[in-house]
Amino acid sequence: MFKNVKLRRLIYGLLGLCMVFLLTLAAPQTSHADDQQPTFSFKPINTYNDYDTVATVDGTWGANVFEGNDNQKVFKWILPQGSQWQVYGYTKRSDGYYFDVGNNLWLQGDQVKVPVGDENDAFLDYVIKYPEKDKCSTDKIAISSLPLAYVPHLLRADHETGNTGYWGEDYYHIYEGTPEVVDNVGLDWIGIDQGYVVYPDGTVVRPTENHF
Repeated sequence: MFKNVKLRRLIYGLLGLCMVFLLTLAAPQTSHADDQQPTFSFKPINTYNDYDTVATVDGTWGANVFEGNDNQKVFKWILPQGSQWQVYGYTKRSDGYYFDVGNNLWLQGDQVKVPVGDENDAFLDYVIKYPEKDKCSTDKIAISSLPLAYVPHLLRADHETGNTGYWGEDYYHIYEGTPEVVDNVGLDWIGIDQGYVVYPDGTVVRPTENHF
């Protein structure tokens, strides 16, 4: 009789554990990823971008060339300052941008510049030189529908032509703005950085307070 009581208790205990396990499986799961702040940049990380252009080496000591562009990349040599190289594309990695020059050889992005034909070229020259600024979006429409807490800073590029001022006659002026809800306007971006000037040859200049 005593053994039967112990056996029944054991069976009931096992049945209870099974029920708890089944209820756990049936319960809806919450993704912690949904609670994380989304990240933004000019281009997605680890994604190849086709880009046909000629890069000019403007690094102080030239430009590093690597075989591969990931954490297994191998340093090959240094290209001389002022030399120009055909580029076929580029990729953003966790440590910056790399330009594809063929045969799995890659130029270190912050040591070159590319000619500017439109605002996307200007943004590219800007973020390769100032990677700490590559945490913004350039797509105002896409980010306008996000909850305010998730809306990133916005980069804007204004093409200035025909000017005769301090910065010349032809350049892109890049501004950074922070999101804010404005009365009678709604979501807008308020300028927090006076920006950078990007010239047609890809040179990026930081304006001074005296000129903007």
